[in-house]
Amino acid sequence: VYGAIVSVLWPLVTAYSLDYMSHEGHENRFFAFWLMAYGVVLGIAYSEDFLTLYFFYEVLTLTTLPLVMHAMDEKARYAGRKYLVYSLSGAAFAFIGIVFLLNYGVGHLNFTYGGILDQSLAAGNERTLELVFVAAFFGFGVKAAVFPFHGWLPDASVAPTPVSALLHAVAVVKSGVFAILRLIYYGFGADFLRGTFAQSIVMIFTIVTIVYGSAKALQMSHFKRRLAYSTVSNLSYILFSFTLMTPAGMTGGLIHMVFHALIKITLFFCAGAVLYKTEKEYVYELEGFGKAM
Repeated sequence: VYGAIVSVLWPLVTAYSLDYMSHEGHENRFFAFWLMAYGVVLGIAYSEDFLTLYFFYEVLTLTTLPLVMHAMDEKARYAGRKYLVYSLSGAAFAFIGIVFLLNYGVGHLNFTYGGILDQSLAAGNERTLELVFVAAFFGFGVKAAVFPFHGWLPDASVAPTPVSALLHAVAVVKSGVFAILRLIYYGFGADFLRGTFAQSIVMIFTIVTIVYGSAKALQMSHFKRRLAYSTVSNLSYILFSFTLMTPAGMTGGLIHMVFHALIKITLFFCAGAVLYKTEKEYVYELEGFGKAM
């Protein structure tokens, strides 16, 4: 599902970018990193095990950083530094989870539906493994913009609109969501986690993020930042489904992944069209734009 989202939407955004980036400048640099990021995201989608996923997950940060900082003004550099610090810090906590999966698992890190924990090794260490799961959830959750680690995402909206569309709809945030899906259902196992304090903690934070993101979106007057906070909220709708830790929860989360990608990428296309034609950035300036454009 994730691979299909990326494969269908990325070429569409590329077509959109060809005209849009002509007024942003530095097109060769932009499309070089753009193409690299495409390959890296597909690497995440089609990884066979946690180590490969983690490798591509880290490389994604490095290939998308120049896209976020494309303008290279003060705002873009600040957003890039924040994105880098948040992403690398989160990935360090995610790596702890992978180490424990290897130590308490069945001897490999290949994705196995139902989890790879060895129950004989896990016996007596349940509380430790639950704490490690929470740490890894928030580690991968940085890219999925889980509260309170969401701050990088609204700031990253200073990037060119095609980059924002991919950050918010396909590439970075969905890679975090996808990694958490793998962590729950193919790593620690839904049966191991269901009913534990670890499930309660992650569900509470997804609910808080949904409410917080929606409230901030309504409050924001800047067009792209409003869409950014809407993304924060919608990502946690997906994560909330995953943290139900049932087959129906996984199905619901995957369906919302697809529709959120389609909806949010279209919204950013509209925002980019307005910015490109008029350079207006605030919601209160948009009255009558449907008719005018």
